[in-house]
Amino acid sequence: VDIGGGTTDIAVLSYGSVVVSASIKCAGDRFDDAIRQYMLKKHALVIGEATAERIKIQYCRAHIEKEQQIVDIAGRSKLTGLPESVPVATNELVDALREPLGCILECVRSLSEKTPPELSADIRENGVQLTGGGAMLRGLGRFININTEIPVYIAENPIDCVASGAGRA
Repeated sequence: VDIGGGTTDIAVLSYGSVVVSASIKCAGDRFDDAIRQYMLKKHALVIGEATAERIKIQYCRAHIEKEQQIVDIAGRSKLTGLPESVPVATNELVDALREPLGCILECVRSLSEKTPPELSADIRENGVQLTGGGAMLRGLGRFININTEIPVYIAENPIDCVASGAGRA
C-alpha cells in the first residue's frame, strides 16, 4: 500500500508479478484538504496548505489515543477576517481524517475481496507493507490492522523506498 501525495496505490504481488491492483486519488493531499475543511467548519478558521501539511505531519493520527495534547493552530478567522489561534486537541484531528482514511481502508478491503484465496491466506499470515509519506501518519498501521485484522508493517524509509526499488529494478 503506497500512500503518496496524490494517489494511494495498492497491489498484491506474487512471484514478481502484479496479481490485482488499484489506484485511488486519496492520499496526503486529500489529508491536507480534509484538515483545512475541518478547521473551517469546526473552528471557523482558515488555514493554508503549508499549515495543514505541518499539522498532519506533527499532530495528526489515524485513531484516538489515550494521551493527547492541545495544540494552538494559527490562521485567519472566517468570522472577523483577523489572525487567530485556536486550541485543538490532537484526538480531535482524528475526525478531520475520517473520510480520507475510510476511503483508503475501503480500497484495501475491496482489493482483498478480489485477491485469489491462496494469496489471501498469505496476506493474512504475512501482512501488508505501507510505503510513501502517508505511511508515516501516526497510528495508520494500527488503524488498518484493527479494521482488517491483517498485520501491517511500515517500510524502512517509507518516503523513498518505492523510488529506490524502481531504480534498482
